[in-house]
Amino acid sequence: MDKKILLVEDNREYIDMLKTILSEHGYQVITAHNGEDGLEILKKDASSIDIIITDLHMPGISGLELAKEIFLQKITEAPIVILTTETSSQMKKEGTQAGIHHWIIKPIKKEIFLGTVDLIFKRYCQN
Repeated sequence: MDKKILLVEDNREYIDMLKTILSEHGYQVITAHNGEDGLEILKKDASSIDIIITDLHMPGISGLELAKEIFLQKITEAPIVILTTETSSQMKKEGTQAGIHHWIIKPIKKEIFLGTVDLIFKRYCQN
């Protein structure tokens, strides 16, 4: 079974780095450079996406707004992971209510990032 991740991040250097890390670990990665593009990808092919990893703060649709749209429009039940420097408990509460499954705090450490993605895949994506 392919493990497919939608990675939504507005920083091109960061998206290239994360895509490389995930690809080298056996994940198939689809990228979107903003929330709007991520939402369009999901509307076209949500059933093939296992995990959504999105930056929180982006121009246009933020990662939190993306999560809310996914939930409200019932686009997919794929787990959503937020990448952020944000540590506010209020923001995390709002994120949980929007359907976010996990927060990864930047700067990202490769081993912790991969361990978290593997854990989320095992917990939510395997039968």
